[in-house]
Amino acid sequence: MLRVPIRKDISEYKSKTLGMMTTRTLITVAVAFGVGVGIGAYMYFALGIDFNYSQFVIFPVCLAIWAIGCVRPMGFDMEQFLPLCIQHELTNDKCVYTSTLYLNDAKVNSMASDSSQITKAYSRLRSTKGIEALSPSETYSTNKE
Repeated sequence: MLRVPIRKDISEYKSKTLGMMTTRTLITVAVAFGVGVGIGAYMYFALGIDFNYSQFVIFPVCLAIWAIGCVRPMGFDMEQFLPLCIQHELTNDKCVYTSTLYLNDAKVNSMASDSSQITKAYSRLRSTKGIEALSPSETYSTNKE
């Protein structure tokens, strides 16, 4: 069988400005470098702290700025990902799944213990093992009609 490799979707392509860096990456690296030099100069000249000790402040700050431009968590840019992450952590948007078998068991338990009211389809579902018993696509009536 003939196989032809298909490239990624063209909308996901990012043009490279310098080497392997996109314009976004290049800007954040330049900003991180400028901030690092600025922090280093301030700590050395204004505060009198040796550069060996100011590295412990410069590296985390510059790494965070660099990560904003270079890291793409789950395919999102950082300014798209952070609001979604914060919303996920602060809200309780949960989708609760209840299987058909569980719902039917609740109906049967609430009915009288008369076994003549339980249909053959429900009995078959009750005896089903595995994932087929949890299918939400089919509903079985527990009452004979």
